[in-house]
Amino acid sequence: MEERRPSKNFGSRKYAKVREKSRKKRRALFRFDLSPVPHGATIQSATLYLRAARTSKQTIYLHRILDPWTEKGATWNNMADRYDPAATTSFVAPKKRKYVAVEITSLVQAWVNGDLPNYGFMLIAEPSKGSKFNTREAGSKKHPYLEIVYVESGAGSPTGPVGQSPTVTEHALYLPLLAGGAGN
Repeated sequence: MEERRPSKNFGSRKYAKVREKSRKKRRALFRFDLSPVPHGATIQSATLYLRAARTSKQTIYLHRILDPWTEKGATWNNMADRYDPAATTSFVAPKKRKYVAVEITSLVQAWVNGDLPNYGFMLIAEPSKGSKFNTREAGSKKHPYLEIVYVESGAGSPTGPVGQSPTVTEHALYLPLLAGGAGN
């Protein structure tokens, strides 16, 4: 999304750009489909991987989005202020052509539990020159993905004789980006 072109959609671009500069703000939206994770599963870890295409080594803030949106319909006019003002987490943009790992376990757990609706998240940069990250349109070797390690609900309950440790099976998922868009 881009402040200077508030009604334009950038959902099919290869890059999601973020910048918080007066009258030149750009923000990126991302959402992952969590339906492969069983409702009520215990999330052991959830790590977001974003690949930088260009960076100014700035701090990027990840905010939970509050309303539904579509990749082809999101614009500055309808989404720029539709995020939780309290950042879920932050990270420093990595070097160009490098991935950054961002831990978002508690957010994913809340989504899986149904405590919060999964409308994805918005990236907002600190005031700076800006950074850009690859989207799924950049190709399978560069796209963002979410790695989730979870234990199914009830997997930790005893099933054998008293005193025997239960068998707990961890599952790992690598989820590709469902939707993403940003200013160009």
